[in-house]
Amino acid sequence: MSLWGKNDNKLSDGTVTVNHANRTVTGSGTTFGGVGCGATGDIIRFGDPLGGTTGYFGEAVIVGIADTDSIVINSTAGLTAADITGVSYQITQSPKSSSIDAAFNKFSRGISQNSVRLDTTLDGNVAVGATVITTTDATTGAGIVVGDSVELHHGKNNPRFGYSQVSAVGTNTVTVKNGLPSVNSVFKTDGAQYAVGVATVNVQFAPGRAILDGESAGAILDDIEVGDTFTAGTNSRAITAVNNMSINNVPTKRLTLVGNLTQQIDANALGATVIIKRGAITGSRMIIRSKEDVLGDETQVLGVSTAGVGAATSTAFETGAGWVGITTYIQTDSDGNKYLRVKKEVLVAMSGIQTGNAPVYDGDPFA
Repeated sequence: MSLWGKNDNKLSDGTVTVNHANRTVTGSGTTFGGVGCGATGDIIRFGDPLGGTTGYFGEAVIVGIADTDSIVINSTAGLTAADITGVSYQITQSPKSSSIDAAFNKFSRGISQNSVRLDTTLDGNVAVGATVITTTDATTGAGIVVGDSVELHHGKNNPRFGYSQVSAVGTNTVTVKNGLPSVNSVFKTDGAQYAVGVATVNVQFAPGRAILDGESAGAILDDIEVGDTFTAGTNSRAITAVNNMSINNVPTKRLTLVGNLTQQIDANALGATVIIKRGAITGSRMIIRSKEDVLGDETQVLGVSTAGVGAATSTAFETGAGWVGITTYIQTDSDGNKYLRVKKEVLVAMSGIQTGNAPVYDGDPFA
């Protein structure tokens, strides 16, 4: 996998939604994996580069493609912690290191989560897609306002973090924007057959299937909790009990389900795939912080073609061809006059850059 390519114009159709907890991105009208579309190793940018403090949401490297509408990214470190739902995106082959480099991705260094409004736990399970979260501590008097950031902690041993934003506040409730996404953890059965009518299933660790849930090493057995949802094929049942076992010296969890299986799970020497789903469960930690504060500069790595070099000559954006880190900011002099300032750093000098993603670099990329 090369560290960069020459295309800053790969097809970026449809919109995307990010599940921070699983590092998965779900598309609508997307064509990931197609010719000229997003591929493993490409950078995906969320929102509009140089699109202001509310128009851009960060970027990450694509590390897996599950389908034309589903990918896995390497990290959420270069993304906003706010909810990213139904936004435009861009696919580019810019240098991978820039996605989490504080010098070139403002979401790696330009976000300050201000004061913690409330650090509490959940009082009751929250279904996938639900929006109302009940808290053990009162929300009134905490200073919570619409737009504050909601951080959910999933799991104790290998915690994953989900993010949303406050849309309403009650006495002991917080309503979040959009529904809570499903946090998927992938396991396998112990290899046995489980017939229709059975209400208990044994599951084991499945590191080789980690790509299905966005993890690098696989989900942790001890993170399965009562209130999670067991799914396998068309089966979907809430879990009412989790018990420890050992089968042939392999750590195993026996799951008791609400209702019997409606589809047989066939015997499989390697274990059949089981996906445990979660919105959020009682006792999980939730932190509400004041709104994100994005620094006033604009920083992005853009592809500059030979034509772009010519168009930018004798302007504040003059630079060489290649992958160029651009930082723009407004400077105010002692008389109150404001001036646009531009810093450029050529990260990779090269010819043949193919442009097309907005903004196209020229003498005024904001136009």
